[in-house]
Amino acid sequence: MVDKVKPVASCWVLPVIAVLLLGCDTPVPDGQAVLPVVVDQEAIRQELLEQDLLFSDTVKREGVAEAYRQFMGADAVQLPDGGTAIGGREEIYQELRALTTGSDFELYWEPLDAQVAASGELGYTWGIYYFESLDELGAPFVAEGKYVYLWQKNNGRWELILDITNQTEPDYIDESSDYDDYADWNEEAGLAPLAEDAQDGANVVPEDTGDF
Repeated sequence: MVDKVKPVASCWVLPVIAVLLLGCDTPVPDGQAVLPVVVDQEAIRQELLEQDLLFSDTVKREGVAEAYRQFMGADAVQLPDGGTAIGGREEIYQELRALTTGSDFELYWEPLDAQVAASGELGYTWGIYYFESLDELGAPFVAEGKYVYLWQKNNGRWELILDITNQTEPDYIDESSDYDDYADWNEEAGLAPLAEDAQDGANVVPEDTGDF
């Protein structure tokens, strides 16, 4: 943090801290202040939610390991529930590939919220994931959990840099919950719904789970 800026004869003296921090080598046309770039955080928030939905859709189309490899940054870190941290895109890809090859399951998720930094270059999404498979007796089941993704823009593209998951109880729906499958969560929290084009790629969470 700069406490004082001494006047320099060769520089314009402007009443804007951002200009003073640029130094004397940066000319200011006509002596006018350079205003900071204004970021439309709500538009970027919707963009980040769409990226999260696209990630989930890619898992469905191309598999977990390949989707993670496409969406992760090179130095991404994964913090799996009940496991040790895994660092690096290639390491995470190889681990997921070993865990999922030959397995019969479906993984999808629903983002519930996103927030972005003032710069528009860093943000996070969080929501609920669903894992459908068969148990040891061949009976279908659905496991549910929560996730947090931390994203960072790299050359204009959102990349996943931190993946945190936390599985809930084995029951598909907690009967004591006021939100059941979290369909009412957005309304209760006062969040705006996703744009229609963002919902096109979203996976639909089954409302009736009595068959599982």
